[in-house]
Amino acid sequence: MKTPFIYGKLAIGIYFTDREKELQSLKQNFLLGVNTILISPRRWGKSSLVKRASDEIIASEKQIRVVHLDMFNIRTEEEFYKMLSEKTLLAVSNRIESLVSNAQKFMKQWVPKITFSPGSEQEVSFGLNWSEIIKQPDEILNLAEKIAIEKSLYKVGLKQQPRRSP
Repeated sequence: MKTPFIYGKLAIGIYFTDREKELQSLKQNFLLGVNTILISPRRWGKSSLVKRASDEIIASEKQIRVVHLDMFNIRTEEEFYKMLSEKTLLAVSNRIESLVSNAQKFMKQWVPKITFSPGSEQEVSFGLNWSEIIKQPDEILNLAEKIAIEKSLYKVGLKQQPRRSP
């Protein structure tokens, strides 16, 4: 007998079921800027729930961008900063030209390196000058807010658009 459940990857589309109350609650928390911790055993659908909530918010709110970080295999501070900056730039860039432009504008100490794989998925990676990053890690930690202000994207938890930089 074939099981209707998916194991080992995100349950998306028709495979996501029976989490409507949690989904609405999580979406509301996202929109209000409420820090939320999901606790349950491994493989009970936490990542699928977060992915579904963020996809629905992105579809309904065009001024919102979501950065997904899978930090399971991050072993160093440098790897964390690298992944955070890559995923942030990818979330706000709709084309390769936009990605390179955003990288140059917001991440002056990083060296963008873009590679293409034969399939439809593109691989994007960044090199970095670790000696500069470690001096000012706040530049990466504040990257998402800096880009949101510059691009007039939605500021979570506020009814109005983000403030404009002077």
